[in-house]
Amino acid sequence: MSKKTSEKNFIKEKKILMVLAIFIIILLIMELSTKIISRTTSNIRHSFLRLIKVESREGNTLGNIANYGYIAEDNKYIYYMSPTTEDGKYIGIVKENKNNLTKDKKILIEDSWEITGINVFGDYIYFVTFADSKIDGDKVDNQIHKIKKDGSEHEIINDNDFNNDCYQIYVIDNKVYYIGKDECIWYMDLNGNHKTKLNDNKSGFIGINDKYIFYNMYEKNKTTGENKTVTYIMDRNGKNARAITGEKLYEISVVDDYIYYLTKDQYIHKVKIDGTEDKMISDVQVYNLNVTKDGIFFYNYFYENGSSDVSGIAVYHMDLNGNNLTQLERLESSTNSLSIIDDWIFYTDTNNIQGNLILLSLNGKQRYKLYTLDYSKYYYSNNNVEEDTDLIEENNEDKLDELVSGNTNIEDNVGIESDENLENIE
Repeated sequence: MSKKTSEKNFIKEKKILMVLAIFIIILLIMELSTKIISRTTSNIRHSFLRLIKVESREGNTLGNIANYGYIAEDNKYIYYMSPTTEDGKYIGIVKENKNNLTKDKKILIEDSWEITGINVFGDYIYFVTFADSKIDGDKVDNQIHKIKKDGSEHEIINDNDFNNDCYQIYVIDNKVYYIGKDECIWYMDLNGNHKTKLNDNKSGFIGINDKYIFYNMYEKNKTTGENKTVTYIMDRNGKNARAITGEKLYEISVVDDYIYYLTKDQYIHKVKIDGTEDKMISDVQVYNLNVTKDGIFFYNYFYENGSSDVSGIAVYHMDLNGNNLTQLERLESSTNSLSIIDDWIFYTDTNNIQGNLILLSLNGKQRYKLYTLDYSKYYYSNNNVEEDTDLIEENNEDKLDELVSGNTNIEDNVGIESDENLENIE
């Protein structure tokens, strides 16, 4: 390539960057000065920011929301569910800078509730809360909230007008998707208005991404006449519904044009979006599948010294073709939540003394404790009596089960104030 051609290409690229910069500045001025942008302009802005990797399309990933959606991210921060008081009575959303995890922490909101389904979209965080209800005999007081990323402008955008069992919400392209009281799929705008029913099959959903909605339907076997559950896919506008493989798929994630899922027997398969090329990619039985462009992450048991007895559970990784199985970290006990954000794996772990919320690097070399629950302090603060050590150890498994199944009222003792929480694992 000649020097003259190189100079022309450089000038062309410089002009393109200048146009992009001017476009961004214009949009920011419009938003800051009037705080009113039409839906069309907002969509253009989000699409443009996604194109240059400033903002993601989805409020959270399908795999993370299926794991209770305890954590979400943008390019600079992580936002996660955490206890905010030592007695565990208040739960909130904490914001931390990805590049300064041991120093930069801010509590954005807190109350005596449980939090799931955290999504980050644009300038806001969206999430679901559950509390004991005192409304018309309803057992659950469930709400969908939005709050600015700096903790201001908190609003409840859906107050009990959705299914009690709906802890999953998806925020995608200016819409919040949720399961209605009628068990159908609904969406509303980002302010909670214009609630719209998407379908009438009372299926709910098992996951949504930027293109598709996945859900289960009952189908009658033509030979036996028995009903079985089959996983369907449809476009996000509710059209083009079709069965994927004719079977039920578990723990779905989507990467590029492939759906990764577990069979009933816990084996990993991948199949194309159109239902073709379905194949098992590993003979390892796994739990809490979560797949991203960085590979396949899951829990599994491990055995030591050739023993047939389970020694424990660990976090594992393999590549997207099912090769290069690697054990990343052994856990103290079992857990039911596994999320992937940027360069970190997010999970809970426990022993006889305390429970922890952990960030583990994707290569397993670094581990960071976001918070620690001291069981003795939990029992003392909640029962107002001193519990003996044997009783605490006897009950800690129950506390873990509550911790990872959405009951967050037991969490205690946020321990993220020093660099001691960031560990290099040899």
